Amino acid sequence: MSTFFSFSFVQSSVTEIVLCFCMLYKAWIIYKNSYGSQLLKLLIADSVLYFASIFAVLLTNTLVGFITPRGLVQIAIGWEYAIPCTMGSRLLLSMFEQAFKQRMSTDQSRHTPSYLLSDIRMQGLSASPVEPPSVLTMSVLESVGK
Repeated sequence: MSTFFSFSFVQSSVTEIVLCFCMLYKAWIIYKNSYGSQLLKLLIADSVLYFASIFAVLLTNTLVGFITPRGLVQIAIGWEYAIPCTMGSRLLLSMFEQAFKQRMSTDQSRHTPSYLLSDIRMQGLSASPVEPPSVLTMSVLESVGK
């Protein structure tokens, strides 16, 4: 097996470790100074999970590259593409969910749900009155309205 192939995973692992330590340093500053929103805290927690899963895949690929015979090297390569896509989707969905919860809690404090406000603004558009618009649509409409 080519040692260049195995060392390409080592370089990726080192890059991931550096990025994780930078993120953990920022998390420590946020924790020490007691500031930061729930969304930022969720982003940090999900980023640690993202790092752990990607690092495990890169470590597995490196070990497979050094240990297995040349014909079996491709066994673990597919996970290098599947896991980052899955974890990135999880990260984005968690952020959207947290942003939606924050938006709904602030709108409920005003006693008007945000989807009703968005429907009022969208009366001229072809929006369905039964289904509330997405968080992205609400944020775009609010930024246009300001």
